[in-house]
Amino acid sequence: MMENWNMEKNADGADTVPTPELSSAAVPQDARETSSPGEETQTGGGMEQKTHSPNGKERKSYSRRYGCLLGCGCAVLILLILLLCIGIFAGIVSNMSSGRNGDFSEESVQKTRDGKRGKIAVIDISGIIMNGGRSYGSICDSEEICRQLRKAEKDDSVRAVIISLNTPGGEVTASDDIHGQILKLKQSKPVVALMNSIAASGGYYVAVACDKIVASRLTLTGSIGVIISSYNYKGLLDKVGIAAEVYKAGEKKDMLNGARIRSPKEIAVIQELVDDSYSEFVRLVSVGRRIPEDRIRNTIIGDGRVLHGGKALKLGLVDKLGRMPAAVAEAEKLAGVPAGSLNVVRYKRNLSFMELLFGSAEARTNPRIQLHMPGMTAGELPPGRLYYLAREFMP
Repeated sequence: MMENWNMEKNADGADTVPTPELSSAAVPQDARETSSPGEETQTGGGMEQKTHSPNGKERKSYSRRYGCLLGCGCAVLILLILLLCIGIFAGIVSNMSSGRNGDFSEESVQKTRDGKRGKIAVIDISGIIMNGGRSYGSICDSEEICRQLRKAEKDDSVRAVIISLNTPGGEVTASDDIHGQILKLKQSKPVVALMNSIAASGGYYVAVACDKIVASRLTLTGSIGVIISSYNYKGLLDKVGIAAEVYKAGEKKDMLNGARIRSPKEIAVIQELVDDSYSEFVRLVSVGRRIPEDRIRNTIIGDGRVLHGGKALKLGLVDKLGRMPAAVAEAEKLAGVPAGSLNVVRYKRNLSFMELLFGSAEARTNPRIQLHMPGMTAGELPPGRLYYLAREFMP
């Protein structure tokens, strides 16, 4: 066997005594077995030295883990970028749709072969009718409904409108705003009210503005009346030993102050407000349903009670019993087109870019149908306001 000789130089540059470099075959078996897998054996100067180096398998495992983490991070980043791009695209489409159709889009309910004749627009009024804000949960924004009515009025392809009601009523002014907008729409297109589970008080106030009213035989309707509520907690404050201090200009400025007992004059003023709103309600029902006012006041029609659809039909408060097909047939009849010739579409509010990307804020904070508004708790309406609302839905 041949031996390799290496010449080494010392610090002076002189050659040192050559030392033999043995091949692995020349290394004794016992010497090779004493070396660990991660050690390298060097011999020099008659002394045996061992140097440690990372195991090859460990280096590969570390690199593999690092690569996996890096790949996952890249995948997450790409996914986020894709979601952002989709959100931006959806926002652009929504804005384009808003530019064409206002704040609302259309959802097909019923298609016909002869859809070229036009369509029937269905506008949903669901929940307690309130002014301002945005419809969510059990709140229906009157301003949003009025915008939908104006959209239907301007759309030449809309031949008739169905107001789909599922509401116990709401604020006096909010109900009156929708009523007035329907009267304006009626000048150019027929409007049919469809009562679902409930269309009471303010819901009926809205319905009487329509040309025809269709209700289910078990619909809760009627409740023609006005209500205002507040709290009087003077007795509680007296027990606790707390006294309220109110500084006002105007004798009747704090008529609804719950920390004191109201005077007879204040009660008379509040009752006058309620009576005036009630008189307007009775007048509009009389005009819309062609019923004399004396047949409404102080009768089962106008004493604030809730009626079933079947009883309301006998009293002349509705025109026909049925569901959506009956309302569609009535709308086509009023529009003067053959039965089944109009497409039926439902207006839906377009979601904003942030709602499309992250979801509706109302849906996140109100996953169930609840009543949440500033200054009120769940299931409670703000006191001190006039309502066309069924008493069962008041706090």
